[in-house]
Amino acid sequence: MVARMPGQDGEIMYFSAQTVNKMTIYCELLVQASGPGVQLTSCSTAPPLVPLFQSFISELLRVRWA
Repeated sequence: MVARMPGQDGEIMYFSAQTVNKMTIYCELLVQASGPGVQLTSCSTAPPLVPLFQSFISELLRVRWA
């Protein structure tokens, strides 16, 4: 986790991760306090990593992205 801060209706967390071959991915995770809402925004200089990372986070949080 890089940073964590309160948002308007929940909490915002920022993460970065790096693969063993030095490819980096960044994400912002918004967790809604008043309901079950979760939003993930991610980016990487290696675009093929993004769907893999989103799938990984989905499994960790046990959510399905709309």
